[in-house]
Amino acid sequence: MFHIKAARAREAGAFDAEIVPVMAWFQEVDKKMGEKISKQQTIAVTQDDGIRTNISPEALAKLKPTFKTDGTTTTVGCAPDEMGIGPALAIPQLLEQHDDR
Repeated sequence: MFHIKAARAREAGAFDAEIVPVMAWFQEVDKKMGEKISKQQTIAVTQDDGIRTNISPEALAKLKPTFKTDGTTTTVGCAPDEMGIGPALAIPQLLEQHDDR
């Protein structure tokens, strides 16, 4: 399985020369109320966080295909704002609210 091999490679430092640390900030927000519920924090992203180290091959095998019933591409439930496309969904709403269209 890809994730197992990738996790082993990451642990062995195989990707170290390819990863450039990036400083990022985050802040928890109550999705229903839109209110900040934690202080803004700055973190250094130093490794690929897409590699699943805490999942078994059996659990991965149970994931259903996303696009075709007999396909092999799967996704795990993740809200659009967590996938990084949240701004694409939010910008039209903000423009409408501020009458900037």
